[in-house]
Amino acid sequence: MPNPDPGLTAEVATTLISQVRADLKRLKWFLWHGNVFRALTTVEGITIDLETLHPNDEPSGSQNKLLKAVRELDGYLRANAARIPNYGERRRCGETISTAFTESTVNQVISKPIDRTTWRHADPVPVTAGQ
Repeated sequence: MPNPDPGLTAEVATTLISQVRADLKRLKWFLWHGNVFRALTTVEGITIDLETLHPNDEPSGSQNKLLKAVRELDGYLRANAARIPNYGERRRCGETISTAFTESTVNQVISKPIDRTTWRHADPVPVTAGQ
């Protein structure tokens, strides 16, 4: 991980990193329970903390990946807020939590024809008696 903003003390940087970790756990809980408003508020907080740690426009390495992923998640949540289910409530009501969308995607990927020019396999090894 690159060094945080030189203007931050080590104590402040450590606190921000701990806060980001805690916020990511909270974010998972909010999403599981369909609380998009609190999830978006948490995503905004995480974004601010990450930008505070690395105020330059292009953080490097894993920091850049995390910040990019958090920003993409923010966009996804805003675009799909009405479709985020409350899995906690569904579970308490005994409803099935469907994986149909995921299974459908996997089936589509599996059913695509294989490009035989890039598909490689070992030649079958003959098995003889006594070996």
